[in-house]
Amino acid sequence: MRLMLERNRFELHFGIINKTDVDMWGCAYCFMDDYGAEYNLCIEDGKDNSAIYLMRRDLSGNWDTDGSRFIPYKVTFGKGWKKELRKAMEKFIIENADFEQESDKLTISHYLSHFKDYSENDDICLKRHRKRYNLTDPIIAYYRTWDDFVEDWCDNTGFTNSEARKMLHGGKGEFKQLPNGHGIVRFLV
Repeated sequence: MRLMLERNRFELHFGIINKTDVDMWGCAYCFMDDYGAEYNLCIEDGKDNSAIYLMRRDLSGNWDTDGSRFIPYKVTFGKGWKKELRKAMEKFIIENADFEQESDKLTISHYLSHFKDYSENDDICLKRHRKRYNLTDPIIAYYRTWDDFVEDWCDNTGFTNSEARKMLHGGKGEFKQLPNGHGIVRFLV
């Protein structure tokens, strides 16, 4: 079970691009709770005007893209481009969404305390991890098992198992495995 606020999903829909002018909406989506981001690949007269746009789910469950809330973002295709795009979209959502009681929603306990095996030891472990890597940004995902991690990073994003394992143990503090097999958390770095 993965958690990102209430849910976490990242989708890629890039096609083959062989035109000088292109305006492709929905090349990538990232969803967090009732907020999301949509990537628009836009090249006009050779100039890259691509951007990440904020989305919000309405009361009917439909997603609306806010054309007035965006940041320019150019995908540089190469090693790690998918992960960089995903991180940029997640960061954009967190910085721009109007989360109610944001400080409460982005706490460790919001993500993990409702699991019966989450313990004070897990909380201490995460606080040490934050201190070691000087992390102030929130936890943005929780993976209950290695299989959940693989599903998200390999099946949904296209990484190999070896690449996913390398990310997990990358030494930047982005991921932390909880003791006693209590799962894996991901910090925004």
